[in-house]
This record gives sequence, C-alpha cells and structure tokens, in this order.
Amino acid sequence: AGVVYAPFLLWVEPAVGGARADAADAATDAAGLASARMEMAQWRCMGGVSIQPLPPKHPAAAPVGAAGVSAGAFGLFASVTLPCGAVLGNYTGLVKPQRAYDTSRYLVEVCERRTGRRFDIDAAKYGNETRFINDYTGIAPQPNVAFVLHYAAGAGEVAVSVVTQRLIQPGEELLVDYGCQFWLDESAEESAGSSPGSSRSRSPPPPGEAVAMDTAEVEAEAETETAAEANAADVADTANAVAVERGEGGG
Repeated sequence: AGVVYAPFLLWVEPAVGGARADAADAATDAAGLASARMEMAQWRCMGGVSIQPLPPKHPAAAPVGAAGVSAGAFGLFASVTLPCGAVLGNYTGLVKPQRAYDTSRYLVEVCERRTGRRFDIDAAKYGNETRFINDYTGIAPQPNVAFVLHYAAGAGEVAVSVVTQRLIQPGEELLVDYGCQFWLDESAEESAGSSPGSSRSRSPPPPGEAVAMDTAEVEAEAETETAAEANAADVADTANAVAVERGEGGG
C-alpha cells in the first residue's frame, strides 16, 4: 500500500501527492542524479549516419561572416543504405515544460495522447546526432525521415524515434518536416530584425518547432499508402484483363 507503480528508473522523485522536499535540496539532488546518469550511460554513436558540414549554398547554411568565412552549419547524412521504416535512433535532449516563448532552435514538441500532457525535448545543449537533422524545405520535395512518438518496450517510457520514410541512399541528407509555423516564426523574426529564436511563438496556430508524430498517425498513413497502391494494382489488373478480352494485349 502507498507504493506508486514505476515501470522504469526514477532519477528524480516526482511530485505525486504527499509532502515535498525542500526546493533547494530537491534541485541539488536532481542535478546530482542527472550528472550521475550521464556518467553511467554507455557512450555510443548512431550507426549508418554521419554529421557533415553544409556547403555555403545549402538553405540551412550559416551566414557568411564579415571576413568571408561561414560560421559553420551541419547536417546529418546517410553513410549506408537505409531501408524504408528503419528506426535510426531517438531524438534526445533536455525534457522541459512548454513555455509561451522559447529561444531554442532545437525543440521537438511532444503531445502524449493518453494523458494529454505536452512538453518539449530541447537538444540545444544536450543531444545526439539527430539534432543535426534539417528541414526539407528548399532541399527536397518531401522529407525522408519523421519524428515518431512511441513507447519503449518493457518500460513503456515515452520516446521520439527518427524513422525513415523511404529508401535512403548513402550520401543523402536526412530531412524532416519542421512544420509550417516554424517558417512563419522565421519570417516574423526577419521582418522584425530580431535574433533567431528570440520570439518563438507557442500560441495557436501550432508551436513553432518540429512535432513528433504519434505512432498511430504513421501507421495510418502507411495503411493509406498501402491501400492506395493495392487499389492502383487492382485497377491495372482489371484494365489488363479487359484488354486481353478485347484482343488488345501486346504479343
């Protein structure tokens, strides 16, 4: 009795009823445990991808400075052939509450459907290779990867995976859809002459950052595409059968 079910390790005691510890002590404990968790984590790199500098004419390339030297910008590229539907890894970073304005340019919004909770994963200071994935706008007709919300096997903890949307060849840049609001915010900042990310709007319309798709949404899209392909194949088969009956088939 009085035990809260926990399917994963708790590095900080959550505020779930009862008396709360002193704020200063709680903050100190949280910081210490977060550092310990990082130290104990096995250092590993994502396979099949590589971080590469972007050419000056790339839409996401950093502006060239007064000395004529680019400030530097990077992208994430496939280093091997990546099949469609491959899970490349998780988008990682600092989990934090959503705020009306946020200066970070590395936010992924998460909306957990079952509880309705919304939060951000911020990879500005902490993250892995996935923080270098650029938006597809001006680079490709469609994104080739997606941020997908899922639940880890066993523990059921929420995570955001990077999943390929088609076959990706070695040397191709991995590109995602940041969402239209991101570009509306960018345009507003340029017009106002403000620094990038200084007024990242979070009020409706949708937040100005990449949004993790729910697994159900991805599966529904895949089922729709599969159904469309099957329907197109049925139509083609019917047309061929009619052509054969009329003697129109090629010999």
